[in-house]
Amino acid sequence: MPASPTQSPQLSQHEYFGSSEDVLGWSIFAGKYDRRWIEALIFDPTLPSDDLSGTPTSPRVHDDSLRNKFEDPRQGSRVDPDLRKEDVPHLVEAFLLNVHVKNPIFDPNYLRSMAKAVVDHGFNWEASSCLVLTVCALAAISSTFACRPIRGTSISPEDAALSETSLSTTPGYHLAEAYYIASRKRIGLLKDTLLATECHFMSGVYEMYSLRPLQAATSFNRACVTFQTLTWMRTEYYITESQLGKARASRLYWSCLKSEHEVSIEIRFPSSGLTKLNYTSAFPPPPLATKTDDWYRIYTQVEVESSQSSNSVWTQNEFEHGWYYYLADIAARRLLQRVIELFYKRSEVAWLEFPFLTLVHTVEELDRQLVEWHRALPGVISFDMDSNATNNELAFHLQARALEIKERIYRPFLYRMICQKDSHDISEQNALRLFVTVHAITCSKLIQQWNVRHRHHGTWLMSRQSFACALLLLAGRRAGIEVLPDEQCSESVQASIATLKFWEDEAPDLKASRQILQDIHDQLHEQQMSTVGLQTYSDNATKPIHTK
Repeated sequence: MPASPTQSPQLSQHEYFGSSEDVLGWSIFAGKYDRRWIEALIFDPTLPSDDLSGTPTSPRVHDDSLRNKFEDPRQGSRVDPDLRKEDVPHLVEAFLLNVHVKNPIFDPNYLRSMAKAVVDHGFNWEASSCLVLTVCALAAISSTFACRPIRGTSISPEDAALSETSLSTTPGYHLAEAYYIASRKRIGLLKDTLLATECHFMSGVYEMYSLRPLQAATSFNRACVTFQTLTWMRTEYYITESQLGKARASRLYWSCLKSEHEVSIEIRFPSSGLTKLNYTSAFPPPPLATKTDDWYRIYTQVEVESSQSSNSVWTQNEFEHGWYYYLADIAARRLLQRVIELFYKRSEVAWLEFPFLTLVHTVEELDRQLVEWHRALPGVISFDMDSNATNNELAFHLQARALEIKERIYRPFLYRMICQKDSHDISEQNALRLFVTVHAITCSKLIQQWNVRHRHHGTWLMSRQSFACALLLLAGRRAGIEVLPDEQCSESVQASIATLKFWEDEAPDLKASRQILQDIHDQLHEQQMSTVGLQTYSDNATKPIHTK
């Protein structure tokens, strides 16, 4: 894999800038759009989201009446569906196929044994039932991967009224919410155990799937804190004595750390401090459960029938591919963290303070590390860096991760060129233009990559990346930096708008982002049309008048 287990793949967590809203603070946008308008909706979805020019309102902390009246669009008025224990084994298999493959922290038989216990004895108030309920919720809301693009915004009003949305294309949402609510009724009763940590973590995963980023941040934080209570002031792996238990804890540690970190880049949310624990510096080992392991034996009171295992859609190949992906993503996130530590710990002004050659050498080194990471990928999860989105789900997400890292590596060049567009240093301007072209192409690719209907753990994050990339393309356009054809730039922005619109019913902050993006795009288009009109008038005015 891209890094040796003896290396220290730590993911530190500090206060960073560089979120989607930070781009709105660039001087090229003249302070017209207040970032708090989007941020407030993340913390309080009951706030108005249609007044683009209005003053952002802080989340209501003293009046809960509006929050209590808020009708969650995910939950219909229909009678809640029955949660049938007979459906649990099938849902667990769907979870393994659609969700677990991208975050394989469990031994499949670990979940199957708990599912069988529910079938035999029904749901109880123990941690095992809480986890099974969350797993079922994820199974109901998820689907098999399909790289289906979202329709553009340039459609007729009649078609627009019938446009599909994320809610209308998720038939299992109501059932998923029923399982989720049932799990939430139990999660407050949990003691501080590894199983409880898994419950908090998987609750956060469901909340990411259902575009509840603030709740997910809270759940991941709770998972991290619970994990720390098991290890505080202890030696490495103290929380369990069995070798397999150590492996289980290691996988949970890395998953909690990775999930909390990626959300923290976009939401200003207090860190749990898990990074300071330094629980382990090695990559986690894969699940290899046996009946001799304590935690496995607890939930295997009755042997899982061989027929269930033989009919399972979860195969050894899928498990191995998922594990390759899991380690590759950890390695990629280490590189992303390196980029953030170098470029996103201070404001953008620091990018202007870098000596140009130092900036170039730093970027080239980071890009080289990204290329090496890509070259080290096993064939089953590899992809072509220069091609369109792949149809292999695991490779698709790694391809998006590579584009995300590359965009952040080259972003400082765009800011520098915008701020120094009147510079007389021709050689630096020419070099900047080459780097800005790479950045613009990467932004365009990432927008197209994320213009898909498929729901997953990073759906909200991908929508934010799409928004940020569209803003960056428009920032370049407003500054008169034309490194992409007008048509390609406009198509990319329109694709981002379509992506945000598809998901915005579940996340009001995405609706606010879409409205801001549309406003900037429309104003720029009007300015361009006005310039073309003036140029045409000027050309006609200077033509000689021919008379007979």
